[in-house]
Amino acid sequence: MDSNDYLKAFSDLKGDSLLELRQKATLLLAVMNLYAHNTLVENKIIYNNQLEATFIKVWNKCIGRSGCDSHACSSAFWKMFSERFWHVSPKSHCSDVLQLMSDEKIKPSKSKILESVEYASFDDDLYLMMTLSSTREELRRTLLSSYTDMREEQIELFLVEDNKETKNPDVTSLYELLKGTSYDSSLSDVAIDNSADSSAYNRLSLDEKIELNLSYFSYLKKNKMNRNLFLKYFPSVPSLYNAICDCRFQDYNFSNAFAKSFVDFLKELKYSIMPLQSPVDFVENISRAIDDIVSKYLNGLAESITIDAFAKDESNGKFGINSCEADTKDIDLLESSSKDNSYTDWSLEDESRAIFLFRDGYSLGSIATHLGRTIKEVEDIINSHQEELNNHSSQLNVKDSKPSVSIEKDAEDTKYQIENKGNRCYVYDDFLNKIYSSTGSIIIINNKLYRVAYTYSGFSVNKIEKGVKLITGERIIKAGVRTKLYEKIESYFDLDLIKDIQYSKKDNDWCILWDNEWYNSKGEMISGIPLERNNGNHQNKEDSEVADEKNVCEIYKEIMWTYCPKGKIKHIREFAKTPYDYLLMLAIVDYLHFPSPKTTITFDELSIMMIANAWEIVELAPHIIGKDTMLDNCIKFLINESQEAMDKPLDFTSPKDVVFEKIKDYPMSGDYEDTVDSLMVNAPYEVLNVWLKTNDMMDLISRSQTFDDACLYAIYLQKTDSIIEINPRWIGGLIREYDNLQAYFRALYVSYYD
Repeated sequence: MDSNDYLKAFSDLKGDSLLELRQKATLLLAVMNLYAHNTLVENKIIYNNQLEATFIKVWNKCIGRSGCDSHACSSAFWKMFSERFWHVSPKSHCSDVLQLMSDEKIKPSKSKILESVEYASFDDDLYLMMTLSSTREELRRTLLSSYTDMREEQIELFLVEDNKETKNPDVTSLYELLKGTSYDSSLSDVAIDNSADSSAYNRLSLDEKIELNLSYFSYLKKNKMNRNLFLKYFPSVPSLYNAICDCRFQDYNFSNAFAKSFVDFLKELKYSIMPLQSPVDFVENISRAIDDIVSKYLNGLAESITIDAFAKDESNGKFGINSCEADTKDIDLLESSSKDNSYTDWSLEDESRAIFLFRDGYSLGSIATHLGRTIKEVEDIINSHQEELNNHSSQLNVKDSKPSVSIEKDAEDTKYQIENKGNRCYVYDDFLNKIYSSTGSIIIINNKLYRVAYTYSGFSVNKIEKGVKLITGERIIKAGVRTKLYEKIESYFDLDLIKDIQYSKKDNDWCILWDNEWYNSKGEMISGIPLERNNGNHQNKEDSEVADEKNVCEIYKEIMWTYCPKGKIKHIREFAKTPYDYLLMLAIVDYLHFPSPKTTITFDELSIMMIANAWEIVELAPHIIGKDTMLDNCIKFLINESQEAMDKPLDFTSPKDVVFEKIKDYPMSGDYEDTVDSLMVNAPYEVLNVWLKTNDMMDLISRSQTFDDACLYAIYLQKTDSIIEINPRWIGGLIREYDNLQAYFRALYVSYYD
């Protein structure tokens, strides 16, 4: 809600009588009085004697009638629950008070409030308005003119007198409020420094000032480590605004870590300003500032997406969650990226991380960003471990270089570029686009792709299925550590020793030829050559061509048993209430798979990609048509619209990418608009509950914005179009796991209707 919405809400309070409305208005005026005098400095309105005394004082001054006592104050506090901007936080053992407050038959009392209510709070935007004198004055004027008999001149006199009583500048109280620490006069003096020319700042609209102030002080509160440095560069809100407008960042001497943090701040500011009515110039200035900082301080350094939430497996020096139970410690790899360790000694842990990352193919820039070091420091530490790296057959080349790849051709004459590097494998298409990635290694046998994994717990081979994209399919070989095959591999592991992989119709089993000896799917040696081999087809498939064109839907289902998503993402199956939760995850990984990953996504953009994904899944699994009337009607509506209103008609077989391009800018109406709205009612909150587990939507949103419990994304409810922001710690892993996640969530979506 913007300032006009709150002014309207204040002029239209809910109540059954004029007395109730006046009591509510008086309570709001009393709370503003406490904010104005810095008696109240948090968004926590606690019911106490001071609130009662202020309520009675304001009532006598503004209403002037008898009958006001402490009961009137408690009644107003209780009945304010009906206003949507007022939120009640019950005490831990009294959650049922929220139901009592909504029951008109329950009589309010001071004792009930003291026993069951911890505090009340406002919307974040309204709370900020309460702390600024300019907006507080408008709110007061609205209440006084709507619910008292005061004449206009009396109201103006009241406002003038009340403003004279304010003890300290509003920006100081706001700073004290948001920084969340004890009062520090030296910092607050810097924060309210008015030496910077504020004339340009004063020309901003009220909403723009609110958003800028909120972003400024929220940054100070959340980034305690960078707070003093931030205040050194920008001692006041006007000075920050002038710096953004003048784009003087080439003159600053930011560290890389602070530059990255400041760019994140500017991006957040940009998205909070964009929904306002006329912020075009301001938004353009922010964009130029971001480009300026990136070009000077961050150009050439890999984005944080190269190092992500996936835990380090120190047993083999790879990155990738090595268990499905990723804990908070594992998922906090990026915290050190904001530290500036340039002038500190290397710890053994950081030194080991640098070696592991370099051995696994990460660039010097990526490692430096992750560890908060300079590229030169990383180069020196890598050079000091030259012998160790050579022993592990890793290149010691301080300049980033592209890994060597082998180019193979499959039966359909499609060229694949195969890359096996460390314990990760990749497949690229003709245009060097990555179309598959996984742990383990890739081999090509009989013009077919297989994924091979050799670990301390066993040896396995999976088929790589070719549906819409390459995905890890059925596991056909699984040899435990006590099998003959594993013993043979353990003595000498070399992919070139895999000579053949076949399926025996006679034995109804898969077989692998390792170093001229045949083994079955369990790793036991078999004598002779398997008979009646059919080049990888199952016995129930008479025709090899039919087998190769295995139903893509069935392939997706198989991945539910062979793939486990990283960290808490796997728990979405337990928390999902609708299939739209799976479509939301598909949309997120799709946006991250763009050439330039999109990490801040509007609700409309999410829903449009969800529709495009559902469209493609329906084409692959037509048996689910009719099981979701809303999406079916939406697809039919858009197909009909495309016949005349789009340059290329759509149908049920249209690829997802084509559908998305056609509908992303298409005007919303009819079933299309209804579907977009419906998809966003619950899914963003249900998925987030995997991490935050709360029934209070405001609590969920607030905690998400600080990425509590390493949650996947933050939700920001905007005036025009709400957005989510992906947690930087997850971005790289979601990109690398794109193919598997796509197959996994498609499978879950289909299985929901089976």
